Amino acid sequence: MDKLITAFLNIFQGINKRLLVDAILIGGLFFLIYLVYVSRTPTIVKQTTNDNEKIQKRIDSISEYNKSLTTQITSLEINQADLNNFISHNNELIQENNNQLIKLKQLYNAKINSIDSYNVNQLDSFFAKRYIQR
Repeated sequence: MDKLITAFLNIFQGINKRLLVDAILIGGLFFLIYLVYVSRTPTIVKQTTNDNEKIQKRIDSISEYNKSLTTQITSLEINQADLNNFISHNNELIQENNNQLIKLKQLYNAKINSIDSYNVNQLDSFFAKRYIQR
């Protein structure tokens, strides 16, 4: 150990004392900066970890909300398909009714047109059937 101290002193014998003091002060300053950085790093890491946990919780919450919306959209699409089928069926019924109305109009139009060729007895019979009180 004595040899180590002697070697250390021999190294610094040729150096100016003012330069040695400046070197020790600068080294001490760097050491203090290092200590502050090292002591602060766990706090930063802990804070970052807490922030990451909060962000992950928010991401999970948004993911659940997204799943809920996807389920609701699927349900609405199914309802929309059912309503479209219902509308198509009703449109077919309306078209059938319109076709039947056209046939009835043609039938009554033919009967009305045939009245011109009826004789008096046939006209009497026609109006009697139509306007007889029940």
